[in-house]
Amino acid sequence: MNPKVFYATCDGLFYVSKDGGVTFESTGQMVADAAEPVTVFGQEGNVWISSSTMIMYTEDGGESFQTVKTLPTVDSIGFGKGKKDNSYPVIYAEGDDGENGYGIYKSEDKGKTWLRINDDQHKFGNLNPKYITGDSNVYGRVYFCTDGRGIVMGDIAREKKTLRKIHFPLDHDPAGACGLVFAFVGGRRLLHIYLTSTGRQAADVPSKQDYPVRGVDLSYYQGNIDWDVLASQGVDFCFIKATEGIDHNDSQFAQNWETAQSAQIYVGAYHFFRFEDSGRAQAENFIQTVPVTENTLPPVIDVELYESLGGVMPDTDTAKENIREMLELLEEHYGVKPILYAAPNTYRTYIKSFADEYPIWISNYYYKPYFDWTFWQYTDDGELQGYDGYQTHIDLNVYAGSMDEFRKQFGLQEF
Repeated sequence: MNPKVFYATCDGLFYVSKDGGVTFESTGQMVADAAEPVTVFGQEGNVWISSSTMIMYTEDGGESFQTVKTLPTVDSIGFGKGKKDNSYPVIYAEGDDGENGYGIYKSEDKGKTWLRINDDQHKFGNLNPKYITGDSNVYGRVYFCTDGRGIVMGDIAREKKTLRKIHFPLDHDPAGACGLVFAFVGGRRLLHIYLTSTGRQAADVPSKQDYPVRGVDLSYYQGNIDWDVLASQGVDFCFIKATEGIDHNDSQFAQNWETAQSAQIYVGAYHFFRFEDSGRAQAENFIQTVPVTENTLPPVIDVELYESLGGVMPDTDTAKENIREMLELLEEHYGVKPILYAAPNTYRTYIKSFADEYPIWISNYYYKPYFDWTFWQYTDDGELQGYDGYQTHIDLNVYAGSMDEFRKQFGLQEF
């Protein structure tokens, strides 16, 4: 294999670099938009690409392509050791063959036929991010990522396909052992997430000494709030859900907003952003619901993915335009810069470009965020006294500074 050869796609064309990525030239071959090239180990010039509804491959470095139509839905592909030393690598894919449902598939005949290798009892939550690869040394072994359930390794055993979570000793670096998947998403951090999600390692919990300003966020799920009881447990601030989309108001907001400040808790209101609605219409909904109130925290736009999106990431440019529009309208009305809330995936895709202009509130339940943040939601599994809703857990947060810095940043007066 030539270490100086790289492959890429851009604007529907296939590109090749023969100088280590310094320059790229198009081969003139059209490929699917947003296609991601995956090279086949040990096969010079052999590259496969997948793009949602299509698989294509080339065996001559991109001079010509063949299309595989036997897996109509495909989100990612990878390669593992073939059954025999001289056989073509096994192709693994996350997709749907149209008959057996969405899952993990393999092909041992270059995509002519596919076999689903997980069953309906082992769907592993959300297979996201979409990364999958086989083991280059062990036939039948596959690795793939999940969203919150760690890394899964699958092996063939006694004619029965079994899938299990992978385990590494704490002194072992998975980046080298698991090739493409771990190297791509970041070895030790991914190991930390996995060990935390399986209970083998405690999540990062910010100490009171390091982060003295602590708070919660809540909605109608927590029911009626006894703010004095909540404050007695060291709660300094609270973000209260106010609105969602263009026409939804939280049923508990008006009561919470009116009563919270009497307990000397700094409060702010948040809006759950809907990707299908315009930024202006969502800003109008929030402005009509949340009054301008002295000595309160800035409004928050909560940007996260939700079930009705069906696992599809909304268009980035459109989403950013709507977020920008809402930010500017809220800033104009309330006279302060709004706060942006996001999980790591939505932060990278939709929020990062705003980070130099607006305070960031990040949720990460595994480890302390590695980029600049103002608020950190470190768990959604907290338990406090002072609320009677059917949701017994509550989100816990910290501010990245002292109480004096907190008040100064947001123009707050001491109670």
